[in-house]
Amino acid sequence: MNLYLRLCWVILRSLFRARRSVHEATTLELRVWPNDLDVNRHMNNGRFMSIVDLAIVELLMRTGFMSVVRSLGGHIVVGGSLITFRQQLTPFAKYRLQLQYLGCNPHWHVFGFVFLSRNGAIAAKGLLKGGAVRRGQGLLTSPRIWEQFQKLYGETVQVPVLPAYARDWLNLETTVLQSSYGEELATSAGVPVVPVEPYVRGQG
Repeated sequence: MNLYLRLCWVILRSLFRARRSVHEATTLELRVWPNDLDVNRHMNNGRFMSIVDLAIVELLMRTGFMSVVRSLGGHIVVGGSLITFRQQLTPFAKYRLQLQYLGCNPHWHVFGFVFLSRNGAIAAKGLLKGGAVRRGQGLLTSPRIWEQFQKLYGETVQVPVLPAYARDWLNLETTVLQSSYGEELATSAGVPVVPVEPYVRGQG
């Protein structure tokens, strides 16, 4: 099944289902289709993250998070991800994706996900961070988003504390970004390096 058809399916089912708490896990039950495969006849590694995007869409829609961000004039972006693979998903195999909101720092919201094969074995797992960007103003701060959430829905969200492993990942990502690795490669290849201004410069 084409990914756009799966996206339409996720959007339609989210529109007709009740709102849910940000603390509840989102679950999608899917099947590996031929256009998900690579030359080794199992689900392509890049497809895993595309499927995670589907779960993110459902979570953002059903929790009201997407409406909150749009009411602030922003849009949602993915800022980074980490995935590790444990078991292949073969053609036409059924699998389940579970996505959980783990918490946030002042600008980024972190999600954990796991792909489970039909017998419950872990096929892949990882982390993803996302944020809300307002044009010309950088990332909306997490407190601003939760404040708007309360205004729109009359709910005060008890934001979970980020697990240690998620904080470690964010710290490692910062270390990698601040390293000279990319610049050294570009310089050795004779490519000029243009500094990119980071998202994080928003005040609210």
